[in-house]
Amino acid sequence: MIVKATYLKFALPIALLTASLAFGDEMTEQPLVVEQKDKNNYSRTSLDFDIFWAPASFNSYYPIYNEYGQHIGNHRHHGKQTSRYEGGRLTWEWLEPNNLYAGINLWLAGGEIHQIAYINDKKLADKTTGSNFWLNTDTSLGYNFKPSPDSGFLLSVFAGPGYHYERKFHHDVRWNYGLAGFKISQYVTKSLSLGVDFKTMYSYNVWDPHRVTDFERKGNRHFWGIELGTPVTWHFGKKQRFDLQIKPYVLKYNLNSNVTILGTTIGLGYTF
Repeated sequence: MIVKATYLKFALPIALLTASLAFGDEMTEQPLVVEQKDKNNYSRTSLDFDIFWAPASFNSYYPIYNEYGQHIGNHRHHGKQTSRYEGGRLTWEWLEPNNLYAGINLWLAGGEIHQIAYINDKKLADKTTGSNFWLNTDTSLGYNFKPSPDSGFLLSVFAGPGYHYERKFHHDVRWNYGLAGFKISQYVTKSLSLGVDFKTMYSYNVWDPHRVTDFERKGNRHFWGIELGTPVTWHFGKKQRFDLQIKPYVLKYNLNSNVTILGTTIGLGYTF
């Protein structure tokens, strides 16, 4: 209930902002003409606030042996774990139409993890671990496609390397991954654009000696994951070089895991 109330606190202003933009800048049935940026003004940098949650549950059995080495039963270890993080992102992209795409994303966050654990339905632990740290970096290269100068549509495809690090339950975890994906942006008015961001990841080279990210990875050292976001961007200023972007997203590091990260990014961007 606490997570739902917190999420509604962010969702209400987002809904009000989207509604005011829609009525304040009416859509037209005429073809949309988007003013072209000055030559070489295709470099976009943004500074974002990010909040996300990662609820998870676990259920496992451990064998019990008697003094003769015979299996006589099992211990059941089960419970729930909920992570809540807040932090920031620093993003840079090159978005020149029908030319090279390049992007760098640095994501830093800190938060806490609440865990309740049981053994054979007897509570073993009920604790909150704070001062946990999260770092994620993406670097990618690709191409920007635009069908016509006045279309207001841009498709960027890309691939590259990534790196993930966590400080969790006072233990260090890290792994590398390769990524590939696309970004779609479409102006719906002269100052409002909608988009879809998608990437798939293949993670490898996991270093987690204490197995504190087994929930996210499902214990695997090689795994596929995805991230999907739906950015809403309001462009403003005399030449619309500034923008305010709100992007809800879903992240799964391992598609076979029951851990799904739900988050929202809100940030200010500048194109130069």
